[in-house]
Amino acid sequence: MIRKSCSWFIFLFALVLVSFFTGCVHHTVEDFYFIEYSGLKRELIAEPGEQSENDNDLIPLNGKLSTPFYSLKKGLEIRDPGRSFFIVYSSDCPLVLRLKIDGEYLFADLPRVTGREVEFRYPLGRNAVFEGFQLETDEPQGSLKISGSGVEDYFTGADFTANPALIGHGIDILSDTESELTELVVNTRLEGLRQTGKLSIGMRAEGPGPLRLHFKGQGGQLRELELVRPENYSQVDLYASSLGFIPSSIALRGSNISVETFGLHQIPEDRSPLSMDFASILRYPQENWRKPEYELFRWSVVPEVLIFDFRNYTTQSAFLKRIAFFVEKDGYQGRLLTNQELENLHGWNAHDYRAEDLARFFTQAADTGFVLNPEEHELKGILLSEGILSRNGNNGYDHFNGAVISISRESIDYLRHLFLTHEGFHGLFFTDQGYRDHTKQLWDSFSDLEKAFWKEFLRWRGYDPDDTYLVQNELQAYLLQQPVSRANGYFVGHTLPRMARLYPVSAELVKELTAGYPNHFQDSAAFLEEYVFSAWGLRGGDLEDLKYLY
Repeated sequence: MIRKSCSWFIFLFALVLVSFFTGCVHHTVEDFYFIEYSGLKRELIAEPGEQSENDNDLIPLNGKLSTPFYSLKKGLEIRDPGRSFFIVYSSDCPLVLRLKIDGEYLFADLPRVTGREVEFRYPLGRNAVFEGFQLETDEPQGSLKISGSGVEDYFTGADFTANPALIGHGIDILSDTESELTELVVNTRLEGLRQTGKLSIGMRAEGPGPLRLHFKGQGGQLRELELVRPENYSQVDLYASSLGFIPSSIALRGSNISVETFGLHQIPEDRSPLSMDFASILRYPQENWRKPEYELFRWSVVPEVLIFDFRNYTTQSAFLKRIAFFVEKDGYQGRLLTNQELENLHGWNAHDYRAEDLARFFTQAADTGFVLNPEEHELKGILLSEGILSRNGNNGYDHFNGAVISISRESIDYLRHLFLTHEGFHGLFFTDQGYRDHTKQLWDSFSDLEKAFWKEFLRWRGYDPDDTYLVQNELQAYLLQQPVSRANGYFVGHTLPRMARLYPVSAELVKELTAGYPNHFQDSAAFLEEYVFSAWGLRGGDLEDLKYLY
């Protein structure tokens, strides 16, 4: 009887003891949940179970301020790739995140954005088992409020337009001032960001630029860029291969400019165009091309303009030579020449075509059953996928606002820059009605002698001088392919003497023009530049809105 009483007493004592320690050691978290990717809410257990005070989740633990360790009753296996742990919080002190994954502890510094709630994401490997987390600070005092946690899609970058602000692992906001001089420094310590990586910076400019961008690499490399008209941009895309290294930190300095988003991405392997400025296109390494024959870009200043950089002239001709004769070659316009007819004819070293002419070309080929090259079919597919052309119900093609320009790696560097500038002004002309009107105003102001010269000049260059649209288009491109101050030098000092010598029928016309209108070229170029600079912040001979300073 005594033994039974003792056993019963021991059992009750043990039960009370377990209940006592259970109540003191941990408790179920009630202020927030852990949300699985599927949306299922799971309870978290806080260890130790001390309650926070004054709506502050930080409590004194082991000589420092810390949260309890929040754990799942059963670890969560991450079965799909591309997932992250997320935590939503607001704090006035620096924090360290302690994660328990696969039985091991990992640590990450949490970003702090003053006065904002933040959602931080930390990448989780496939098949990893997530068990719990804890936050702590080395500061003697501070406050923290956690409002959510769980599993979400992987995110690399920062989005300050979101509420809460969304920041991925590897992005440290070291400085985020709201003064007139904005400085944002971002450390990029991301694994797997290859030399083909893209950096996207979303911004809002309340006034004129410039914006300076300073890049540092882990090996001590430095690069400084200047964005001339940041007010024209909502996002700037930069490429590690054009910079020459993978940056470890980025600083942006400019008046009345706020950074809204920042992201690091891998370049897509499909044929979608890379949004890029002219300076970066010229610097982009050929070994990073996604196709051996060409790389395809979208002009960041005028997104409607697609830019091909071809491996050589032969490849460029396979894509565009037939179109050149169909659209603008004197004596051939409107004709679809066979490959045999084209064989001994010279095309262009660089090309430019508006959407309307491309639609006419492919429609006429379809209507007549003309056999195109595989490269021309590939071009057509790109134009359709990028919304420059669309199919209509009559087996033909309609067009939208847009254009295609091209250069080749076979050209030397000086000519690549000159050709891209020349073709870029064609891109502006094709897509900006205001610029076309401004150019027409210049043409209408010319005397009969000036008009006669330009028609003869373009006939000598192989263009149809009776196509007024073509004449005005080439007029502006030739005038602005170099700086305004060098327009007279290019024409009077170089081109016109050569034209008179090689094309004798023009000699008397050249003599009359230079005698009667000695400043014709520079004055005309200056008139065109007025519009280009006012509308786009660009100048003659310089379509590089993003400049590589060093």
